Amino acid sequence: MRAEHVALQVEDPKAMAAWWGEHLGWKVVRDGGGATQMCFIADESGEVLIELYRHPNLPVPDYRTQSPLVLHIAFAVEDMEAEHTRLTAAGATEAEPKTKTASGDYLWMHRDPWGVSIQLCQRVEKLR
Repeated sequence: MRAEHVALQVEDPKAMAAWWGEHLGWKVVRDGGGATQMCFIADESGEVLIELYRHPNLPVPDYRTQSPLVLHIAFAVEDMEAEHTRLTAAGATEAEPKTKTASGDYLWMHRDPWGVSIQLCQRVEKLR
């Protein structure tokens, strides 16, 4: 079986989709609208999909107070410092300091303006 998408209940799906589009390069591939304001966004490959929605009868998780290790979306980057500078200028915040793993990879946790954790990964060897 092939995974189709991951879904996140968020406060403002449309605004989040727009921010992810402008600053992370994702694009809206389906806008379902309606009461849930559901939309699907895809990364530049078109293979990774996230559904953003706001179900009115369910609470929005408080992503800001969760450890970024509970849920995060990781991005492979070539220049971690440049991406950190660019994203923080756009409203992202640092969630945890940059770390170096035993294998030499650098990891750096941030949060988008809605508190969803974004991990920057600068790998010695790409995962795929």
